[in-house]
Amino acid sequence: PNIEPEGYKPPTSARELLKRYARGERYFVGAQLGGVNLEGANLEGGNFEEANLSGARLREADLTRADLYMSRLDDSDLSGANLFKANIFNASLKGANLKGANLSFAIVDGVDVTGADLRLVSLDATLIDYVDFSPAKLGPVRAYGPCSVGTETLERTAEGLANHPE
Repeated sequence: PNIEPEGYKPPTSARELLKRYARGERYFVGAQLGGVNLEGANLEGGNFEEANLSGARLREADLTRADLYMSRLDDSDLSGANLFKANIFNASLKGANLKGANLSFAIVDGVDVTGADLRLVSLDATLIDYVDFSPAKLGPVRAYGPCSVGTETLERTAEGLANHPE
């Protein structure tokens, strides 16, 4: 369950996190996991509010419906990660690699993407607000359904977001 377990202490290693996840725990608020290797890990539905995942290797990880509210993912590798329906609110993704990540149906609000690689990101029906894409590395993005950016809606393509060529 995604509620704070009695006597909760945030996980401090990938091994501890994966062990607790396998036992059914999904509450990892405040986890200190900077630089850990979680490539390909299934972390679906995990609550990582205010967690430090800076420099973490999350390539191809499944973060479907993960809560990343106020989390730090600076310089992390999220390439090819599945962030379908994730809550990415007031988070920091400075310098993160999200190339080819799936952010379909996610909420991306107030996120710092300075220096992040967002090429080939899927943004189908993604709600994006208060995100300045100008300091990010953008190229083609995929948005085959409606993608809400602030008060504007992009249909079929995200040409309006692709303001920086590769």
